[in-house]
Amino acid sequence: LIQFPSNKPLANTYHLMRAGQSLLAAEDIWATNPLFLTNRECALSELGIQQVEEACRYLNDPSTGVSAPTIVRHSLAANAIDTA
Repeated sequence: LIQFPSNKPLANTYHLMRAGQSLLAAEDIWATNPLFLTNRECALSELGIQQVEEACRYLNDPSTGVSAPTIVRHSLAANAIDTA
């Protein structure tokens, strides 16, 4: 049961992470149409995959003192889905 206002301090931790580089961004193409962003042309580039893998290694490394996220929320853009 949740009580508002809380009589104890909250211990929530939030991690905000931008999606890795997309194939379109690698070609300096800016896509703003939400329907276009769901196409596989907007999927992660090789650099984007490396960026996501590096971020995951950081989040899972106990020496950083950062706890790994338990819930991941993402947009419907192809690179965001690949990142999640």
